[in-house]
Amino acid sequence: GSFVLAESLYTAASGARYINALASAAIAPVVEHPPEGRPPRILEIGSGTGGTTAALVDRLAGSGTEYWFTDVSDAFLARAHERFGAHVALQTAVFDADRPGPEQGLPASSFDIVTAANALHASRNLSTASSRVRQQIAPGGFLLLVETTTHHAWFDVSTGLIEGWQHFEDDLRAEVPLLSTSAWREALLVGGFEEIVSFPPEDSVAAEMGQRVILARVT
Repeated sequence: GSFVLAESLYTAASGARYINALASAAIAPVVEHPPEGRPPRILEIGSGTGGTTAALVDRLAGSGTEYWFTDVSDAFLARAHERFGAHVALQTAVFDADRPGPEQGLPASSFDIVTAANALHASRNLSTASSRVRQQIAPGGFLLLVETTTHHAWFDVSTGLIEGWQHFEDDLRAEVPLLSTSAWREALLVGGFEEIVSFPPEDSVAAEMGQRVILARVT
Protein backbone atom coordinates (compact mmCIF):
# COMPACT_ATOMS: atom_id res chain seq x y z
CA GLY A 1 0.00 0.00 0.00
CA SER A 2 3.01 2.34 -0.01
CA PHE A 3 4.25 4.36 -2.99
CA VAL A 4 7.74 4.83 -1.54
CA LEU A 5 9.57 2.09 -3.47
CA ALA A 6 7.92 2.85 -6.82
CA GLU A 7 8.43 6.60 -6.47
CA SER A 8 12.11 6.03 -5.73
CA LEU A 9 12.54 3.68 -8.70
CA TYR A 10 10.84 5.99 -11.21
CA THR A 11 12.36 9.21 -9.86
CA ALA A 12 15.77 8.58 -8.29
CA ALA A 13 17.24 5.70 -10.33
CA SER A 14 19.98 6.83 -12.72
CA GLY A 15 18.10 5.84 -15.87
CA ALA A 16 14.96 7.58 -14.68
CA ARG A 17 16.87 10.76 -13.84
CA TYR A 18 18.40 10.84 -17.33
CA ILE A 19 15.24 10.19 -19.33
CA ASN A 20 13.11 12.47 -17.14
CA ALA A 21 15.65 15.26 -17.61
CA LEU A 22 15.23 14.91 -21.38
CA ALA A 23 11.44 15.06 -21.01
CA SER A 24 11.71 18.09 -18.75
CA ALA A 25 13.91 19.90 -21.28
CA ALA A 26 11.37 19.16 -24.02
CA ILE A 27 8.59 21.08 -22.27
CA ALA A 28 10.72 24.14 -21.55
CA PRO A 29 9.62 26.08 -24.69
CA VAL A 30 5.98 25.95 -23.59
CA VAL A 31 6.93 27.58 -20.29
CA GLU A 32 9.18 30.15 -21.95
CA HIS A 33 6.71 30.96 -24.74
CA PRO A 34 3.20 30.26 -23.41
CA PRO A 35 0.09 30.49 -25.61
CA GLU A 36 -1.21 34.00 -26.03
CA GLY A 37 -3.92 34.95 -23.56
CA ARG A 38 -3.80 31.89 -21.31
CA PRO A 39 -1.40 29.69 -19.35
CA PRO A 40 -0.07 26.46 -20.89
CA ARG A 41 -2.26 23.37 -20.59
CA ILE A 42 -0.74 19.88 -20.28
CA LEU A 43 -2.40 16.47 -20.11
CA GLU A 44 -0.48 13.51 -18.69
CA ILE A 45 -1.82 10.03 -19.50
CA GLY A 46 -1.09 7.12 -17.19
CA SER A 47 0.61 9.29 -14.59
CA GLY A 48 0.79 6.47 -12.03
CA THR A 49 3.14 7.18 -9.13
CA GLY A 50 4.24 10.45 -10.75
CA GLY A 51 7.87 9.63 -11.51
CA THR A 52 8.00 11.66 -14.72
CA THR A 53 5.39 14.09 -13.41
CA ALA A 54 7.81 15.19 -10.69
CA ALA A 55 10.44 16.21 -13.24
CA LEU A 56 7.92 18.04 -15.44
CA VAL A 57 6.22 19.86 -12.56
CA ASP A 58 9.60 20.97 -11.25
CA ARG A 59 10.23 22.67 -14.62
CA LEU A 60 6.69 24.09 -14.72
CA ALA A 61 6.55 25.45 -11.15
CA GLY A 62 5.49 29.08 -11.03
CA SER A 63 4.34 29.19 -14.66
CA GLY A 64 0.63 28.89 -13.87
CA THR A 65 0.40 25.80 -16.07
CA GLU A 66 -2.86 23.88 -15.94
CA TYR A 67 -1.71 20.29 -15.47
CA TRP A 68 -4.11 17.37 -15.87
CA PHE A 69 -2.83 14.31 -13.99
CA THR A 70 -4.75 11.24 -15.17
CA ASP A 71 -4.65 7.48 -14.87
CA VAL A 72 -6.92 4.51 -15.52
CA SER A 73 -7.16 4.11 -11.73
CA ASP A 74 -8.15 6.74 -9.17
CA ALA A 75 -5.71 5.23 -6.65
CA PHE A 76 -3.01 7.76 -7.56
CA LEU A 77 -5.07 10.95 -7.71
CA ALA A 78 -5.16 11.98 -4.06
CA ARG A 79 -1.41 11.46 -3.77
CA ALA A 80 -0.90 13.69 -6.81
CA HIS A 81 -2.67 16.59 -5.08
CA GLU A 82 -0.39 16.16 -2.07
CA ARG A 83 2.79 16.16 -4.15
CA PHE A 84 2.07 18.58 -6.98
CA GLY A 85 -0.96 20.69 -6.11
CA ALA A 86 1.09 23.58 -4.74
CA HIS A 87 3.25 23.92 -7.86
CA VAL A 88 0.82 23.88 -10.79
CA ALA A 89 -2.91 24.37 -11.36
CA LEU A 90 -3.57 20.66 -10.91
CA GLN A 91 -6.57 18.81 -12.27
CA THR A 92 -6.97 15.07 -11.74
CA ALA A 93 -9.18 12.63 -13.59
CA VAL A 94 -9.60 8.99 -14.47
CA PHE A 95 -8.72 8.59 -18.14
CA ASP A 96 -8.41 5.54 -20.40
CA ALA A 97 -6.59 6.06 -23.72
CA ASP A 98 -8.65 3.24 -25.23
CA ARG A 99 -11.71 5.52 -25.09
CA PRO A 100 -12.32 8.99 -26.61
CA GLY A 101 -11.28 11.82 -24.31
CA PRO A 102 -14.39 14.02 -24.62
CA GLU A 103 -16.68 11.24 -23.40
CA GLN A 104 -14.46 11.07 -20.28
CA GLY A 105 -14.69 14.78 -19.59
CA LEU A 106 -11.48 15.94 -21.28
CA PRO A 107 -11.86 18.91 -23.63
CA ALA A 108 -10.85 18.18 -27.23
CA SER A 109 -8.16 20.16 -29.09
CA SER A 110 -7.24 22.06 -25.95
CA PHE A 111 -3.90 20.78 -24.64
CA ASP A 112 -0.57 22.27 -25.71
CA ILE A 113 1.22 19.08 -24.68
CA VAL A 114 -0.04 15.57 -24.11
CA THR A 115 2.52 13.41 -22.35
CA ALA A 116 2.69 9.77 -21.31
CA ALA A 117 5.54 7.86 -19.67
CA ASN A 118 5.54 4.14 -20.46
CA ALA A 119 1.76 4.24 -20.60
CA LEU A 120 0.57 4.56 -24.20
CA HIS A 121 1.93 1.12 -25.13
CA ALA A 122 -0.59 -0.31 -22.65
CA SER A 123 -3.47 0.58 -24.98
CA ARG A 124 -5.27 -2.24 -26.76
CA ASN A 125 -5.03 -0.69 -30.21
CA LEU A 126 -2.12 1.70 -30.53
CA SER A 127 -3.18 3.25 -33.84
CA THR A 128 -6.63 4.05 -32.47
CA ALA A 129 -5.23 5.33 -29.17
CA SER A 130 -2.71 7.56 -30.97
CA SER A 131 -5.47 9.05 -33.11
CA ARG A 132 -7.61 9.74 -30.03
CA VAL A 133 -4.69 11.31 -28.20
CA ARG A 134 -4.07 13.55 -31.20
CA GLN A 135 -7.64 14.83 -30.94
CA GLN A 136 -6.84 16.21 -27.48
CA ILE A 137 -3.95 18.37 -28.72
CA ALA A 138 -4.42 21.98 -29.77
CA PRO A 139 -3.08 23.07 -33.19
CA GLY A 140 0.66 23.59 -32.93
CA GLY A 141 0.90 21.40 -29.83
CA PHE A 142 2.78 18.16 -29.49
CA LEU A 143 2.89 14.71 -27.97
CA LEU A 144 5.72 13.89 -25.57
CA LEU A 145 6.27 10.19 -24.95
CA VAL A 146 8.71 8.46 -22.66
CA GLU A 147 8.75 4.87 -23.87
CA THR A 148 10.80 1.73 -23.34
CA THR A 149 11.80 0.61 -26.83
CA THR A 150 13.76 -2.52 -25.94
CA HIS A 151 12.27 -5.64 -24.37
CA HIS A 152 14.81 -6.69 -21.74
CA ALA A 153 14.80 -10.33 -20.64
CA TRP A 154 14.11 -9.41 -17.02
CA PHE A 155 10.73 -7.96 -18.05
CA ASP A 156 9.51 -11.56 -18.35
CA VAL A 157 9.80 -12.03 -14.58
CA SER A 158 8.70 -8.52 -13.56
CA THR A 159 6.36 -6.26 -15.52
CA GLY A 160 5.59 -9.10 -17.90
CA LEU A 161 3.70 -10.85 -15.10
CA ILE A 162 1.34 -7.91 -14.53
CA GLU A 163 -2.24 -8.47 -15.64
CA GLY A 164 -2.87 -6.54 -18.84
CA TRP A 165 0.72 -6.65 -20.16
CA GLN A 166 -0.38 -8.79 -23.09
CA HIS A 167 -3.82 -7.33 -23.81
CA PHE A 168 -2.92 -5.55 -27.06
CA GLU A 169 -5.11 -6.28 -30.09
CA ASP A 170 -3.44 -4.44 -32.97
CA ASP A 171 -1.22 -5.70 -35.78
CA LEU A 172 1.72 -3.50 -34.73
CA ARG A 173 2.78 -5.98 -32.03
CA ALA A 174 3.19 -9.73 -31.97
CA GLU A 175 4.79 -10.98 -28.73
CA VAL A 176 5.26 -7.99 -26.41
CA PRO A 177 3.51 -4.61 -26.11
CA LEU A 178 6.69 -2.56 -26.60
CA LEU A 179 7.63 -0.97 -29.92
CA SER A 180 10.98 -0.02 -31.40
CA THR A 181 11.67 3.65 -32.12
CA SER A 182 11.01 3.15 -35.84
CA ALA A 183 7.73 1.32 -35.12
CA TRP A 184 6.62 4.19 -32.88
CA ARG A 185 7.31 6.59 -35.72
CA GLU A 186 5.12 4.59 -38.10
CA ALA A 187 2.32 4.26 -35.53
CA LEU A 188 2.30 8.00 -34.83
CA LEU A 189 2.30 8.88 -38.52
CA VAL A 190 -0.77 6.65 -38.94
CA GLY A 191 -2.30 8.43 -35.95
CA GLY A 192 -1.99 11.78 -37.73
CA PHE A 193 1.17 13.21 -36.15
CA GLU A 194 4.00 14.99 -37.94
CA GLU A 195 7.64 16.03 -37.32
CA ILE A 196 8.48 13.00 -35.19
CA VAL A 197 11.88 12.96 -33.46
CA SER A 198 13.36 10.87 -30.66
CA PHE A 199 16.14 11.20 -28.08
CA PRO A 200 18.75 9.97 -27.35
CA PRO A 201 19.81 9.25 -30.96
CA GLU A 202 20.49 5.68 -32.02
CA ASP A 203 24.27 6.18 -32.09
CA SER A 204 24.38 7.51 -28.52
CA VAL A 205 25.81 5.44 -25.67
CA ALA A 206 22.63 6.30 -23.76
CA ALA A 207 20.57 4.46 -26.38
CA GLU A 208 21.69 1.21 -24.74
CA MET A 209 19.22 1.91 -21.92
CA GLY A 210 16.41 1.12 -24.35
CA GLN A 211 14.34 4.16 -23.43
CA ARG A 212 13.45 7.12 -25.62
CA VAL A 213 11.78 10.49 -25.43
CA ILE A 214 9.64 10.76 -28.56
CA LEU A 215 8.18 14.07 -29.74
CA ALA A 216 5.45 14.37 -32.38
CA ARG A 217 3.81 17.62 -33.48
CA VAL A 218 0.24 18.45 -34.44
CA THR A 219 -0.17 21.14 -37.12
